[in-house]
Amino acid sequence: MTGNIPVGTIMMYAGDISASTITGLVEQGWLLCDGSKYPRTILMFRTLFLTIGESYGGDDSNFCVPMCNGLFLRGVTGESVNDPDTLARVPPRPDRPNAGNKGNSIGSMQSHEIQSHTHGYNVYNDLHDCDHVAGHDTLNSGSTSITMGGAGTSETRPANMYVNFIIKYLASDSTIPVGAVIPYAGALPDSTIDPSWLACNGDGLDQVQYSALYNVIENFYGENGNIFFLPDYRGRFVRGWQGTPINGVPVYDPDAATRTAPTSQPVPGNNGNQVGSLESGALMLHQHSYTYNDSYQFTAATGPWGTFDGVAYADGTTGYNSDISGGSETRPLNMSVNYLIKVV
Repeated sequence: MTGNIPVGTIMMYAGDISASTITGLVEQGWLLCDGSKYPRTILMFRTLFLTIGESYGGDDSNFCVPMCNGLFLRGVTGESVNDPDTLARVPPRPDRPNAGNKGNSIGSMQSHEIQSHTHGYNVYNDLHDCDHVAGHDTLNSGSTSITMGGAGTSETRPANMYVNFIIKYLASDSTIPVGAVIPYAGALPDSTIDPSWLACNGDGLDQVQYSALYNVIENFYGENGNIFFLPDYRGRFVRGWQGTPINGVPVYDPDAATRTAPTSQPVPGNNGNQVGSLESGALMLHQHSYTYNDSYQFTAATGPWGTFDGVAYADGTTGYNSDISGGSETRPLNMSVNYLIKVV
């Protein structure tokens, strides 16, 4: 995990982004992926502009860095068929004169969606017995369509944890900041061989021994006395911190304020619209329609309600239950990786 990192590299960042922290990141060659604009002609930003152009929006004088607020990342489809709706993807910055790329291109946006699916329905009838006093004819009345009441929340999402994203902008061999998080394609490395990286598995660390990391992530992921905890990304999706809304850009995490703390420690960690907070999976509000065939009998009948000469209606209820359909969670198409955090 040494060597030069190319300009345009995006990393996750698990720590604080106060003014002093951002200054430190800039000095180390990294910018926050918050959609900010930078002059394309200034030398220190020139290499990044030549790398990403206006893929993420811009204007006559400036280009924008990626805005990952409230978003999940997805690999560009390219020549594969892994994103069936890639051509419908939209530009990321409708608030800029140049809104950025669309379609099957880096930087394009895609809204959440529920995959097409069906539900079965069971029908039950609570009918009264009656004694027929006259003959009857059977009449088929046709079919009736019914829309079930809406169910779900304001978006479709997997369970996730907030992180920040940072992008490398300096062409020099810049330092990877403490608190940076990387996906790692191999088995977890031996920390005795490279102690500068640890697995993001929720382990507790001593504040003094790992003071550099504690100064960055503090108690975001829980704290108990002098022990603070690493983020735990095992089996979780990561999502860009929503932060402060930008005028003209949608709020991509509408439930940011209801996010929960990541642990049950005495200091449980961050909640709400803060890095490190957790959010459960959800399905966007949606409805289902179904059609059933009606049939009734024209009859003269005697029952608890007396004698009725006409259509016999039961003094009861007709209910409709949908079959349970789906799996154990809401998730996008995905691939497993390990996550490592820079600790020294």
